[in-house]
Amino acid sequence: MGEKLDEILEILREYRVESGEAVWLTPEEAADRLRISRSRIYQYIHEGSIPFHRLPESNLIRLNTLELDAWVRSGSQPPRQVSKEAIRRILK
Repeated sequence: MGEKLDEILEILREYRVESGEAVWLTPEEAADRLRISRSRIYQYIHEGSIPFHRLPESNLIRLNTLELDAWVRSGSQPPRQVSKEAIRRILK
């Protein structure tokens, strides 16, 4: 029964996304959706390079599917990390 319920919920989630309705995902679900590692999604969140939301009065993080899709379409480029040495060379 549990597997069938999970299958039904997944079908409903896919339908809601295809119909343009936003779905809120946990970071783990977002990582699965983007087919990237969970550590990578948390890295993007930490860098602030991916759109995410914190639930009020909580540390829980959720990602909106519509924002996530727009982020991917825009190139989803995280900010480049520039070493301090490179900055020093540029400023000389």
